[in-house]
Amino acid sequence: MKDSLRELLRYLSAGEVPETLVLACDHSPLPRIPRRVCALHYDACWSGAPLGSLAQILALGVSQIAFVPCSRGEGLGRLLQLGDVVFPGRLRRWETTHQGRFAGKWVEVSQLGVSRRSFLGLSTTCALDLHANWQERSAQAFALLGVSEPPSDLPPAWTLQVGKCSVCGVCVAACPHQALSLTPDPEDADVLALTQDLARCEADGACLKLCPEHTLTAQGHPTWSQIHTGATQTLTEVKTKICPSCRSRFPATAGELCPLCAFRQDHPFGSLMPR
Repeated sequence: MKDSLRELLRYLSAGEVPETLVLACDHSPLPRIPRRVCALHYDACWSGAPLGSLAQILALGVSQIAFVPCSRGEGLGRLLQLGDVVFPGRLRRWETTHQGRFAGKWVEVSQLGVSRRSFLGLSTTCALDLHANWQERSAQAFALLGVSEPPSDLPPAWTLQVGKCSVCGVCVAACPHQALSLTPDPEDADVLALTQDLARCEADGACLKLCPEHTLTAQGHPTWSQIHTGATQTLTEVKTKICPSCRSRFPATAGELCPLCAFRQDHPFGSLMPR
């Protein structure tokens, strides 16, 4: 559900934001609805939705979200119970009234097209940055709604720790979200710092899997306030020097040559590094 939510947010922000938004999932029937009621049929179940997704919808100006009960009622009940603590009075079950004309139409979120304003190149305003990832938008929404730290949901990002780092840069290249970087110290270019951008991390795990030293580990999650402020953390700082043979940088304590050149020097008839 998480980043497919972006199209729903874009759809809501392109027009007049409804006071009450009715949501149904694949496991719920689509009841008849009154005219002028904004009702969206989503292709995922809301019973297990993270609070960040709901916060993003409410941050656009929606006063209430009404959920059509589905076959996974226990999950929806827990969501509403938790939502009543975090967003009091703003989440409820949808109950069909017997007043008015039932001429409303359900909108399929999976089939939302480009809005008229976007097609004509007209500007649209949105309280959230729709170019940001899911957790960044959630952090923005919690801040707009005055929610400091939700009692249950944590950002999906990992807080990484590193042991003995060879500053090879494999983890930096492996991360598909550019959450890791190797940068020289402004006062000493021979010192390289491995830094993690917490807001960009989406717990993909590629850095942990591909680290040749197997030194990266995930140690919990950051807070929403850290995501909102764009906090970074320095994982390690390593004093380096340039290999006189291949001109690559490597830890200064590793010897005269980088590990690869040292291996080639010791094994001139075989240049494959041992595993």
